[in-house]
Amino acid sequence: MTDNHLGQYDQEEVWELIYNQFLDVYEKNHSSYKKLKKLHASLKLKFLNLQKEHEVLIKDHSILESSQMTLLYEFYALNKKYFELTDEHNSLKSLHVEV
Repeated sequence: MTDNHLGQYDQEEVWELIYNQFLDVYEKNHSSYKKLKKLHASLKLKFLNLQKEHEVLIKDHSILESSQMTLLYEFYALNKKYFELTDEHNSLKSLHVEV
């Protein structure tokens, strides 16, 4: 009967050790989970801020692209006017030489 009692005592110690190890692993996992949850929230916030910044940059790009096209059309118009004036100048020059 004493052997049975000692066996039961040893078994309780084993279960207590297993329980303590399990509890230690659980606490470490829980701590890691909390850290990961905070990291996830932080990264999500950064991602949302980057999305907003991206939208602003897309709008700015669109405005710049529109301005670029406007300037390009103005350049073509001025270039056309320049060639017209050059032709007119050359024809006046030739008339002046003839006179």
